[in-house]
Order: sequence, then structure tokens, then C-alpha cells
Amino acid sequence: MYGLSKLEGVAVRNFAALGMEHLAYVKPVRVRGIPAYAVYAANGTPLSLYADREAAMAAIRQNELSPVSLH
Repeated sequence: MYGLSKLEGVAVRNFAALGMEHLAYVKPVRVRGIPAYAVYAANGTPLSLYADREAAMAAIRQNELSPVSLH
């Protein structure tokens, strides 16, 4: 893991790309008033939408990514 001092010199665009190929985020959302779970790439690109959190997490793992929850 990187120490804080090593990250201070990282350009914003490079920092945003950290984990790009390894992480996907799950965020609870509402679609037309119905609760759902959105999956986003590490850079914030929307990937898919699921009715429940477990399905979203399973889809991420099936694509060999590590899931991260956003609140």
C-alpha cells in the first residue's frame, strides 16, 4: 500500500485511474421511485443496474473485478 507522501505527487487524472481495471462500485439508487443498485467502473462510468445488491456484487465478481460499496 502507498504511503500518503507517495500519493501527494500523483496527478489528478492518474489518481482517478487507480484501480480502473480492478474495481467496480455499487451504489444504491432510485429509478422511477424504485430502489435499485447501480454498478459503476472505477472512473465513474455507469455499467449496469440491478434490483438487489447481491446480484450487483455477484456480477462484479463474475467479471473478475473487486466490488466496492458507495453510500
